[in-house]
Amino acid sequence: MGGGQKGGRGISSGQGANGVTGWKGRLSALLTSGKFPHACILSGGTPSLRREAALYIAAFLNCPDQGEKPCGLCPACAQVAQGNHPNVHLLAPERDSLKIEQIRGMRERLQQRPFQPGAQVAILEDGHKLTEAAASALLKILEEPPPDTYILILAPQAPNILPTLRSRCGEIYLGIVHGVRERAQAYWEGILEGDLLTLFDRLLPQMEKEEAIYDLLLSWEEFCCEGLKQGLAHGEKERGQYFLEIFRALERTRKALRYNANLRLALEALLWGVYILREEKGVKVNS
Repeated sequence: MGGGQKGGRGISSGQGANGVTGWKGRLSALLTSGKFPHACILSGGTPSLRREAALYIAAFLNCPDQGEKPCGLCPACAQVAQGNHPNVHLLAPERDSLKIEQIRGMRERLQQRPFQPGAQVAILEDGHKLTEAAASALLKILEEPPPDTYILILAPQAPNILPTLRSRCGEIYLGIVHGVRERAQAYWEGILEGDLLTLFDRLLPQMEKEEAIYDLLLSWEEFCCEGLKQGLAHGEKERGQYFLEIFRALERTRKALRYNANLRLALEALLWGVYILREEKGVKVNS
């Protein structure tokens, strides 16, 4: 596949990866309506889910079947799934960033006519890792997109994308990964009650490996809101203030990650901040 695709995954099953359901139906309806935006941000879910959704769109736009699209059986669908369709170009970060040379190369390919019937589709993995120069180059493409071209920008959250780019894109949220709330609850108990050894030797390494870290942060913010409401309802001001401070720490962590902060350092700061806050407030919380 143009741009260095490393091989695809199945694109015709009825349910998305990691248990997220419904996104294929929504995408199919939007694509069938003819109103799918030529530049679109795909957010939510895990990196593998966002890639699967992007490949589903690419297959739909290049499948010649007159019935259900993508059919999953024609040569075009097979090429997309195998990662070698000439109309589909995937860009992945090089040394942790998407560089201007990659965007320029993509622009040259998109300015050519499609090699096969269908549409050219550019997929930018980790679009939030565009360098400033690369983002400027991409903006020029979005302002004057070549005909029969679609640009899909993948990111954990739409706000991760620069506002100048985001304003020129449609947005599709794929949803929270199935089971993330249960994992968030298990982490939450450790965050609120764990000692330093638990926080940094057990929880931190596990959290670093989470593909759905943004969804976990959002779930923890929901737990904070619940704790705040309970504190206010029972007249426990200290408890309410405690959860409010944690909520603010979670917001700061999400903002830091939005601007490409080091994941481990951001999580270390979060855990350390919650631990210090807990010790200072002396709040005992039964999760």
